Amino acid sequence: MRAVLKRVTHLVLVLWLVSLATFLLLELVPGDPATAVLGTSGTPDQYAQVRAQLGLDLPLHERYLSWLGGALQGDFGESLTPPHQDVSAALAARLPVTFQIAACGLLLALVISVPTAVWAAHRQGRIFDRWSSSGVFAVMSLPTFLIGIFLIQGFVFHPQAMQTAALLVAVGVATGAGWTAQRRAARGDSPWSLVLVAVLASVLVLLLIVAWPTFPRQGFSRLGADGGLAENLRHIALPVLTVALGELALFTRVLRSEMIQTLDTGFVEAARARGLPTHRILLGEALRPASFSLVTVAGLSLGSLMGGTLIVEVLFNLPGMGRLLVEAIESNDYVTVQAGVLVLAAIYVLLNAAVDLLYRILDPRIRHAEQ
Repeated sequence: MRAVLKRVTHLVLVLWLVSLATFLLLELVPGDPATAVLGTSGTPDQYAQVRAQLGLDLPLHERYLSWLGGALQGDFGESLTPPHQDVSAALAARLPVTFQIAACGLLLALVISVPTAVWAAHRQGRIFDRWSSSGVFAVMSLPTFLIGIFLIQGFVFHPQAMQTAALLVAVGVATGAGWTAQRRAARGDSPWSLVLVAVLASVLVLLLIVAWPTFPRQGFSRLGADGGLAENLRHIALPVLTVALGELALFTRVLRSEMIQTLDTGFVEAARARGLPTHRILLGEALRPASFSLVTVAGLSLGSLMGGTLIVEVLFNLPGMGRLLVEAIESNDYVTVQAGVLVLAAIYVLLNAAVDLLYRILDPRIRHAEQ
């Protein structure tokens, strides 16, 4: 209980410092903020109105307390530049877009990278490990905007070529898995895992032939729109894949390295000596202690993606937080900038706290050390 109270106190202190630093952004603006908003052609009455709206006629501590009180109630005021709108409403409209792209991209990256890294560590130095490592290094060498451009060119402007390539890959996987399953069965080994892979790849081939989807070049469809979930997923597919490809390479490298070290430890050797099957050793014994670094990287990645999806939002013309902040900076709308930075910083801090909590769940030693 004492450890939990200590963490909560630390979290509150960090959030307060974040709010203070965010508020002081306005004080760091050179010159008169009213002039920065209106330019040099405003009238004295207009300058006075902007200063009053920003609270510049009040002492610094009173302005901070007033702004913080409004922020705690979800009231960030009204934007300074046309079209004048409620800042809280603007954030509420933009934040779900960014969060969905970042969270779905992170989830897709984990879904691909975890089994890839686990199996690559198990087959260290063999064909799967070499090919997956080569693919990971190739993806890591590409910047996010280039990945997005490639996906747009392939899936939007040349869908037939992408369909053919996907079919060839799926057929190759099905054929290779079936052939290897036959060899295993001939040696007396269990072929069922490879048979499952071959069946899933065959089903994928049929789906690619019958129902190859079309993807829009830009735009966003909200869940409450007429198209519902299906249209929403169709619009976010390429942005999510862009984000996922940018993250899964790092996740795969981190988890593969940790898994290789964990598989050489004594308790894993003891599990092998007890005759546990391979999937129990990999998933039940080795994955959990090897996942600490991945949890840290994934938590930090989600926090950074919340404020770093600007490139993806620009490429696919998405109405997210990144574009909102850039537009606010270009128009000198400091009220919106302050609110956006505060919200993103608070999300980043809370995600870090969630990662610390997840450590305590994954590793009982941490809980015992804090008691």
